[in-house]
Amino acid sequence: MTYAHGIRRWALLAFGAALAGSTARASTDFVRGLDCYQAGRYAEARRLLRAAESLRPADVEVEFHLGRIALWFDDAGEAIARLERAVASEPGDARLHNALGDAYGLAATSAPLWRKPGLARRCLAAYERAAALQPQQPAFRWSLLGFHALAPRLAGGDRDKARQQAAELAELDASEGRIARATLALIEHRPEAAFAEFETVLRQCPDDPVALYQFGRCADLGRTRQREGIMALERCLELPPPLEADASTLALIHHRLGNLWAQVGEPARAAAAHAAATRTQPDFNLAKLQLRR
Repeated sequence: MTYAHGIRRWALLAFGAALAGSTARASTDFVRGLDCYQAGRYAEARRLLRAAESLRPADVEVEFHLGRIALWFDDAGEAIARLERAVASEPGDARLHNALGDAYGLAATSAPLWRKPGLARRCLAAYERAAALQPQQPAFRWSLLGFHALAPRLAGGDRDKARQQAAELAELDASEGRIARATLALIEHRPEAAFAEFETVLRQCPDDPVALYQFGRCADLGRTRQREGIMALERCLELPPPLEADASTLALIHHRLGNLWAQVGEPARAAAAHAAATRTQPDFNLAKLQLRR
């Protein structure tokens, strides 16, 4: 639970305690729904937030979280409808624009060919608006990096602009910059350049959990140096998790470990690791997690 989420949660609980009947139930459902969302239990969060919605009509927080959950379950139509309403209500909220960009991007993946360019333009415009509103937020830079690195040039993708976003991330945070450069190297099929970003860190601090995980990620996505990647991820699991780690962080470690065991021909160990990922986050879905993860 983030600090901001914790403050909001307890404020809502205090407010809910002063209410009566159905309104109090809606407030409780909303708080519980936020807790489930933060824990990565998205199916349960959706049920609770929908239960609260009837007594919180046009609530931006409900629209935002249900819109993000709709994205998780591949419902681009619901996500766009909810997030467009949220943006209309709060046009200065950067996270709403970024989430709406995700919704347009999801819609573009399955849209007819003639609709793809328009949805891609909307996706990029939403990401750019989010970054303009809150330029110091790395997550919005990651959205732009992902778009420019993966979208076809005809849809607006531009690998040079992806590198520019990697440089912006490095200015904001050295670790984010390393992960961004490694991500681009992996996309460009240069795994050794990706490994090099974290080998430097691990020589100085062998138990850096972020560098260990990212080394394992490079081994998984680059399909090389798998045994070293397994050792890095297993060591990562032995260490205390970073303060910012959540359920999806731990699930990702298990998932990538499972991938690596499969790549080296150990199906039983692969299955056990993948099962551990699902136990950690029941709604685990790698495709929906952030590009840098």
